[in-house]
Order: sequence, then C-alpha cells, then structure tokens
Amino acid sequence: MKVCAIGGLISLVLFGASGCRSSNPSQPLLVAPVSVEDALLEHSSLDRLLREHVDGDRVDYARLLRNRATLDAVLAGMARITPSQLADQSPAARMAFWINAYNAWTLRSILDHYPIESSLLRSLVYPENSIRQIDDVWQKRHPVASGRWSLEQIEHEILRPKHRDPRIHFAINCASVGCPPLRAEAYRGEVLEQQLEEQAREFLNDARRNRISPTQNVVEVSRIFEWFGADFRDDASFTADGPAPKAVLRRIAEWVDEGSRDFVRSFPPDQVEYRAYDWELNDTRRGG
Repeated sequence: MKVCAIGGLISLVLFGASGCRSSNPSQPLLVAPVSVEDALLEHSSLDRLLREHVDGDRVDYARLLRNRATLDAVLAGMARITPSQLADQSPAARMAFWINAYNAWTLRSILDHYPIESSLLRSLVYPENSIRQIDDVWQKRHPVASGRWSLEQIEHEILRPKHRDPRIHFAINCASVGCPPLRAEAYRGEVLEQQLEEQAREFLNDARRNRISPTQNVVEVSRIFEWFGADFRDDASFTADGPAPKAVLRRIAEWVDEGSRDFVRSFPPDQVEYRAYDWELNDTRRGG
C-alpha cells in the first residue's frame, strides 16, 4: 500500500498530492489533521476523481492508477475523522461517509493489485481479472474514521445493521460487472435519499443485470436479491442473509418502471429466478 504523507494543509486533501509513491503495497497511509467539514461534508476531490474515472458502468483503472495521489488524499482525510466527529453528523451524512469509504477503499484495493494477477485455481471459478483473485480483499483492514475497518466490516457491521436501508446494496460497489455501477459522484447526506432512489431505479431497470418482462412472464433478478433478500423484508434485521422473494418482489416493485409494477407485485415468489453474477472487473479495458 502506498505511503502518502499529507502536510496538514486542507488544500492537499481537497485537491490531491504528488510525489507520494511507494513500492511496498503493504505500507499504511500516513495521515495528518483535517477538518471534519473538508473530509466528511465537502466532496470536491472525490467528486472530481469519480467524474474523471467512471465511464458509465466501468472504471478507467489504468488512468486512476496514474492519478492515485488524489485517491490517497481522500482516504487520508477519511482516516483522520474521529468517531465523535461522525456522531455529530446526521444519520444520512454518516451513511454517506461509510458508503464513500467502502467505495474508495475498493478502488484502492484494485489499484494495489492492478493489473490483477490471477491464480490457476481461482480462475476455474472466477474471471482472471476479478476482484475475487485478490487475497483477503474483503477482510484486510484499512484506516477509516480513526480506526481500522475491513470492507466486510463496513458493510456487515456498520452499513447494514446500523443504517438498515436495503438500498445500500445499490450504492456500494464491488468492482465487478454484476454489481450496481459505481456512481460518478460522492454520496452526500443532504441528497442521499435522492441518490439512493436513483441507484435503485437505474439498477432494477438495467436489462443487463435484471430482466423483468410482463410479456414473457419473467422476473430474473441479480443474485444480490438472493444473497441479501432478507434485507428487503419489513422486519429485516440486516444481520441475516438469504433469499426472501416475497419481500424482494414487494420492494422492487417500487423501483421498476411503472408499466411493470403490478406485474411484479403479483408475480409468484417461487418463480423468481436469480441471474448468474458476473465477477469480471468493471474495467474500461475489457479483460484488463
């Protein structure tokens, strides 16, 4: 992991830094003081980073690798935020912070191994350029909010049980083609509701990832709804996994196009099909 020493000036956090290269990917980020407003509520640097490197449902990792100093500066700011500073923010701002942290560290995890080297054994199951080729990618801990958190912990110990919103699954990105696309802007507390609704509608109405056809009598949805279907129940605990097709149908009817809503609501739950998940890296360079 690259070392990026930030000199304490807010401008470095907002606009990136240069000359912070390291040949050792296991080294931690070094962080310096930054105000909560700049790292948590101001999203100029992360917004610009995403706008410049997200292309539709793909990410230009080769270009991002050349500009990784900006990403490192964003992560350094996120690392310095304290739990008490987070607690002072609105629930929506806290949720946005953790979604951004998850997505930013996923990007960093890909860059640390880009281009991804595959193993013969894993390639029997997953694409050669998949995030699944990276050892312990969801278990490795990273500096976030004055602690060390893995992607797995952010999702399953913070976002799901504490914020209890199934649309989280449409916002966090696992760097894979089958995943809901990475949004080309940072999540922000003041517009989070609108952002999550847009993510849900775009994902559900994306025929590449979900197929809902009244004329063909088909509801074929992402594996996300099988793995985390229980999160869509009215009494969801957000700690239990597994399919819940009745709940999924009821909730996704809110997000599909208007002409399909009645069809989805009345569709037999035992006929819901789950699409194979595409673990290919969401790289603009196909097979990159």
